[in-house]
Amino acid sequence: MQKWLLVGRMGGEGVRSATVLVGREAELDQLLRAVRAARAGQPSCTLVVGEGGVGKSRLLGEATAAARRLGLGVAAGRAPITGPAPFSLVTQALRSWSRGHPLTPTRSPFDQGLRLVLPEWEAPDGHAADLTPVQLRLLALEGIGLVLRQIVQAGHGAFLALDDLHAADPESLEVIRYVSAAAVDGLAIVGALRGGESPLADELVRTVRTDMAAAVIELDPLGRRAVGELVTNLLGAAAPDEFVADVAARTDGVPLLVEEVVDAHLRAGSVDVTGGSAHWRGGTVLVPRSVRGMVEARLEPLPGPQRDVLVAGAVLRQFDSAGVLAAMARCDEETVHDALSRGVDVGLLATRAGLIGFRHDLIREAVLDAAIPHLVIQMHRRAAAALPGDAAGARRAAHLAAAGDDDEAAGAFAAAALTELRAHALLGAERLARQAAGMAVVSATRAKAADALAAVLAAQGRWAEALAVDEATVAESGETAERLHRMLSAALEAGYADRARTMLARTGDDDLPLTRVLAGRVALVGGDAATALAEADRVVAETLDIDTRLQALDIRARALDFLGDRTAAAEAWAAQAKQATAAGRTQAELRAVFQLGKQEFFDGHGLDRLREAAELAQRAGALLELAWAEETLATALLLQGDPATALEVLEAAIPRARELGLDQLGFLLAARAGTLSFTRESVEALLAEAEAVAAAPELLMLTATIRADIAMRHGRYAEAVTHYERVSDLMAGLAGVAPMDGPCFLVWALAAQGQAKAATAALRRAEAIPDLARWHPRPVIVAAGRALLAGDPAGVDTAIAAARGPMPFAVAIMRDIGAQVLDGEHRIRWLREALDIYETTGATAYRDRVRGLLRDAGGPVPRRRSRSAAVPDELARQGVTAREAEVLRLLGEGKSNADIAAALFLSVRTVETHVSSLLAKLQVRSRGQLIALSAGVAAGP
Repeated sequence: MQKWLLVGRMGGEGVRSATVLVGREAELDQLLRAVRAARAGQPSCTLVVGEGGVGKSRLLGEATAAARRLGLGVAAGRAPITGPAPFSLVTQALRSWSRGHPLTPTRSPFDQGLRLVLPEWEAPDGHAADLTPVQLRLLALEGIGLVLRQIVQAGHGAFLALDDLHAADPESLEVIRYVSAAAVDGLAIVGALRGGESPLADELVRTVRTDMAAAVIELDPLGRRAVGELVTNLLGAAAPDEFVADVAARTDGVPLLVEEVVDAHLRAGSVDVTGGSAHWRGGTVLVPRSVRGMVEARLEPLPGPQRDVLVAGAVLRQFDSAGVLAAMARCDEETVHDALSRGVDVGLLATRAGLIGFRHDLIREAVLDAAIPHLVIQMHRRAAAALPGDAAGARRAAHLAAAGDDDEAAGAFAAAALTELRAHALLGAERLARQAAGMAVVSATRAKAADALAAVLAAQGRWAEALAVDEATVAESGETAERLHRMLSAALEAGYADRARTMLARTGDDDLPLTRVLAGRVALVGGDAATALAEADRVVAETLDIDTRLQALDIRARALDFLGDRTAAAEAWAAQAKQATAAGRTQAELRAVFQLGKQEFFDGHGLDRLREAAELAQRAGALLELAWAEETLATALLLQGDPATALEVLEAAIPRARELGLDQLGFLLAARAGTLSFTRESVEALLAEAEAVAAAPELLMLTATIRADIAMRHGRYAEAVTHYERVSDLMAGLAGVAPMDGPCFLVWALAAQGQAKAATAALRRAEAIPDLARWHPRPVIVAAGRALLAGDPAGVDTAIAAARGPMPFAVAIMRDIGAQVLDGEHRIRWLREALDIYETTGATAYRDRVRGLLRDAGGPVPRRRSRSAAVPDELARQGVTAREAEVLRLLGEGKSNADIAAALFLSVRTVETHVSSLLAKLQVRSRGQLIALSAGVAAGP
C-alpha cells in the first residue's frame, strides 16, 4: 500500500488522517508513469480533476514523493485562495526548488521577464530594454521555460506539481498552457483542480484534453470496498460492515468526509476500538449527518469570540494577519492566537508548511455556512476596511462584492485592474476589469470599469476589442480626451482608417503633440503624405517629450519614403534609432532599424539590415518586433528567389508566435502559405487559417495578393483579376501602408484575357499610384505592361532589364504572359527564362505548366534537373541553387555574362542577378573571387 502525506498539527488532537492510499491504484500508476517518463527525458502534462475532498491533493503528494525518490528536480506550489498575485502559483513552485538549488540567470533578455515572476531574480547586465507589458509577459513565459529546463538538467528530469489550479491567478494558468505546449523534454507537469469553479482553469482542462501528449484524470469518489479499507486504516482495526455501510452512505465515498465522519464517531463514543477490534454501538443520532453539522458540533465548545475569529478566517480565507483578524472579530490578538490553537484541537484547522489554515476548503465553506449570514456580511465589510493599501485592492474588492456592495466593489476592481496593468500582469488585469464591468451599477462606475478594460485590452494589442469597448462607453457616457485618443490609436492599429479619420475630426485639441502625431498617422494611412510630413515636422520642432518625438520621427520618415525622398527618409529613421538608443527606448530603436531594413528591401538592395533588425530584436527579447522582422525577412527572401530559406525562417517563427498568441501569427501563416505555394498544388487551407487568426484589412490584402499570384502562375487569369481587384479596393483605404503590386499586375491579368481596353484603363490607374517607386518591382511591372499593350517585345525586355534589384518570380509571370500575348521569336526565350527561374528556385508547382507552354511554342524542353545532384555539398550548405552553381562553373571558365546568358538561354539581366546572389551567399566581394572559388569547387577535396 502507498502512504498518504500526513498533515502536520499545531498541538492538540486534531483529526486522524489515513496512512494508506486506497482506491486510487490506477490513477497513481498513471502519474507514476509520467514520473518515470520524465526520468527518461520525455515531456508530459496531466491534470487531476475532481470535487472537493476527493483526494486530489493527496494523490498529487504521493506522485511528488515518488518523483523525489527517483531523484527528479521537484518544484511544487499550491494556489493561494486569497486573491492570488500575478504568477504567484508559479513563483511559489520555482522558489520551492531554488531555496535548496540556486538557479542561474540566463544572461539574456529573458532575465528581465523573469523579474515579473521572481522579483529577486538577478537583473540583466547593462541597461534593461524598454519593453511594453506584452513584451515582458512574453519574456516571462519564455524565461520560465528556460528555468524549468535548468531544473530538468539539475535533477535529470523535473516534476512540476501545482495544486488548487481552480484558485490560481490567470498568469500562472497561462504559464501552464504555454509550458505544456512547449513539451519540455524531461518535464512532467501535474496539476490538480476542482472543476466548474474557474472558467480559466476549466479552459485549461479543455485545452489539455485536445493535446494527444497530455492527459486529464477524472477523480471519482471511492467505491464501497475502498471506503471500508479507508475506515479500517483510520480506526487501526477491522471495521464492522454495518459501520462501513453507514459511513459510505453519509459521505458518498469522498475521502475527506470519511475522515470527518469516523472522527465524529470516535469523539461521540459511538465507535470503540479495543484489543485490535472496532465495535460500533449504533448511535447515529449522536453524529451529525452533514459536514455543516459536524463543523457546528466542533465549533460549539468554543467561546463566542474564538468562534468569531474562525468565521473571520473563513471570510478572509487565511490566518496570516492577526491584526486584520482581530479587527474583523472585534477582539484582541491574544484571543486570535487562542482561537487558532483551539481550532486545531477540535479538528477544524491544521498546519501545513508552517502555515495554519482550514483542513480543507470544504471545512472553511461549512464554517461560513454555519455562521449567521448578517455576521458574514459584516465580516466582509470589516475585511475590506482593514486590508491595507493598493496591494490588497483586488481582495478588498472581492470582500465588497461578497457583502453585496456591488458598485463600490466595481470601482475597487477597476482600480485593482489598473494596478495589475502597471505591474505588467495583463491577464489578471483583464480578469479584474471584466469583474468590474459586470458589477458596476451607476453610470460613472460603469465608465470607470469600461475605461480600465479598454486600457488593458489595448495594452495587449487587442485593438478591435478595445475600440468596441470604448465606443460603447462613449455612447453611454460621452467622450473624454483620453478615451478618444485611445480609440483613435486602436482604430489605426486595427486597420480601420475611415473610423480613425472620423474620430480625428472630433478631437478638438489640435495643438496637442499627441493629437498631431495621431493626425499624421491618419493622413499617412490614407496616402496624404504631405499632411503627415507637416504634422510630424511640427511635433519634431516643438516637442521635447522623447516618446512623442520618436513617434513623430517615424511618421516623418514614412511620409518622406512615400513621397519618394528615400535618402531623407533613411536619415529620419537613422535619427530615430540614434535618439531612441540614447534614451533607452529599445522598441523605438528596433522599429527604426526594421524600417531601414524594409526600405532597403523595397528599394531592391540586400537584406543585411533586415537580418540586423531580427538579431537586435532577438537580443533585446522584443518578441513582437522579432516576429515582424522574421515575417518581412521571409517575404523578402521569397520574392528575391529563395523560398527554401524563407521557409526555414517561417518554420522557426510560427511555433513561437502560436505558443505566445502573437497577433503577427496571421501574417506569418500567410507568408508560409505563399512560400509553400511554389511546391504545393493548393495552399487554400493555410490561407484560410491565416485569415481566421485575424481578418484585419491589411492581412486580407496580403492573402488576396497571394491568391492572385497563384492564379496567375497557374494561368487562371479570370480568377487572378478578381483577386487583384480586391487588392486594389483594399489599397484605396490603406494607401500608406504596404506598397502592394496587385494594381500593376492587374494590367497583365487583363491582357492575358484579351481585355485590352480594361488593361489600358488599369495601366492608367497603376501609373497614377503616388508612391509607385516605393516598391522597386512596381515601376518595372508598369513599364513592361505598357510595352506589352503597345506590342513592343523589346520594350518589355528593356523594362525588365532596368529592375533595381532581384524580382525573379515577378519576371517569370511577365515572361509567361508576354509569351502568350505577343507573337515572335522572343516567345521561346521568354518561356525558357520563366522555366529557368522555376527550376533553379525549386518551384515545382509551376514548372510543368511552363514546360508545356515551351513545348507548344516549338522550343526545346530541357530535362528536369535534380537540384541535389547538380549542387556540390560545399555550395549547397551555403544555399547555392542548381542554376547558380551552373553560372559559377561558367564564370570559372572565364565566360562573360553575355556568354553565360547565351549558353543557358537566359537574359543578361538574369545572369547578373545570379552573380549578385552568388556574391552574397558565398560572402565574397568580386567576380575574381568567384572565379577562384569556382576553381576550388571544381578541384574537389
